[in-house]
Amino acid sequence: SPGNDDAIRANDLLARVIADGVIEGRKHLPSAVEGLSSEEAAAVDEAVAEILAEAEIAEEAVAEAALAEAVAEVAVADPEVPVEVAAEAVIEAVEAEAVAEEAVAELAEEVAEATEADETPNA
Repeated sequence: SPGNDDAIRANDLLARVIADGVIEGRKHLPSAVEGLSSEEAAAVDEAVAEILAEAEIAEEAVAEAALAEAVAEVAVADPEVPVEVAAEAVIEAVEAEAVAEEAVAELAEEVAEATEADETPNA
């Protein structure tokens, strides 16, 4: 449906923008960790790795949701597909969208936590 298409595109865009931002930020990581203790630098590196992992999960979930929706649309539009099969395809698409939304929300939360930690004043 058009609403799900928009939601999937929005989730995909959000996941990509966050992942691209993290990747770009990681290019500057060596200068950003200059002057930090080895423990602080390791914590920054760990946070970046966690965000990248969440971004990958979110991108995969969004791609799976888009595929499930495409399958559902074809199944619903094809009069030769039994109603039960089409209904199952729609249910799978809705479930995949929920998984994608959760993955994107977890990614956004991971970024927010890292940003909050970054804004914490140093002693």
